[in-house]
Parts: sequence; C-alpha cells; structure tokens
Amino acid sequence: MKRTKFNHSSNIFAYWYAHIKSNGIWSFLTRASRYVRRYLFISRLIKYASLIIAVIETSATLVLVATAFVAAIPLAVISFSFTALLSALKYKKINPMIKAELEKADKIIFIEAKKGYNRKKSAYLNRMAVCFKEEGYTVIIVSRSFFTDRMLSAKKTKEGVWVVMLNYFFVIKRKFLSQIDESKLIYIY
Repeated sequence: MKRTKFNHSSNIFAYWYAHIKSNGIWSFLTRASRYVRRYLFISRLIKYASLIIAVIETSATLVLVATAFVAAIPLAVISFSFTALLSALKYKKINPMIKAELEKADKIIFIEAKKGYNRKKSAYLNRMAVCFKEEGYTVIIVSRSFFTDRMLSAKKTKEGVWVVMLNYFFVIKRKFLSQIDESKLIYIY
C-alpha cells in the first residue's frame, strides 16, 4: 500500500482522492469486484437487490431519510460558511507572517502530523521539531487533525515552530512555495 504524500497534490480534494485510492480497502474492493463480476449469480443478485431498493424508495423510510437530509443541508452550509469566513479572516493576518518566515529561512522542513501536534502521544514529534529548530531550520508541521489542534489555519508555537492545517498548507504551497528554491524544502512523512 502506497501512502499519499501531502506535497504531491495540487489541492485538498486531489489529496483526499489520492489518499482514498491508496487505501488497502480500496484495492481490496477493486480486486474483489474483478472476481465477482465474472460469475453469473451476480446478475441475479443485482436484479433482486434492485427490486428491494425500489420497494424501499417508495416507502416511508425514504421520506424520513430525505427529510433529515434536507434539514441537515442548511446546518452544513451555515457551518462551512462560518468556517470559511473565519479562515479567510485568519489568512489575512497570518499570510504576511508566514511569508516573512519563509523568505528569511535557509532551509524549511515540513513534517506531517497525521494525528495532530498537541496530543500527548506526539512527544516524539514535538522533540523532533524542537531539535530541527535548534539546528537553524524553519519547521512547519502539517496537521490533518482539526479536533486536536483546534485551529483553522496556522499558529506559531512557543518554541518557534509553525503548525499549519492541511488545507492551509495548500494555500502556502500555491502562494509562497512556488517562489522558493526547491533545494530549501525538506518533507518528512
């Protein structure tokens, strides 16, 4: 199973698509579908499954599910809009600081933190970031966890290490990293 690297994707949607396709479950389902398609009983199974689905679609269950789905749409739109607005306001404040930090850096290290930076179990990650900072590197930790880090874009820790969310990494990549020499960039997965 090949892991998806966050710096190889052009945006957050491409990253998640590649991440899902690199998953072992995805490859298992692909192999299983190849074997299952060859057998004749699948056509009968599909016929009976479609009959059951047709019965369920016309039932009251569909009405209840559809009502819940329609009621959830405004809540999702409001929460995503609020998050996007807060992120946009935060980007205007953080972008100049990140730009200045990246321009003065000799070498920049991006460290992937899949489970967040502020977890108790991330002591190794914390120590590694501090060691790189003591060596004179600019350290940017890319976190995929909104819940453990509780931020929308980026923050500077007390050790002078930047922690950025995965979605904000793509903003940094698009706006600032294209202007920086590739030999200065190091990625740790």
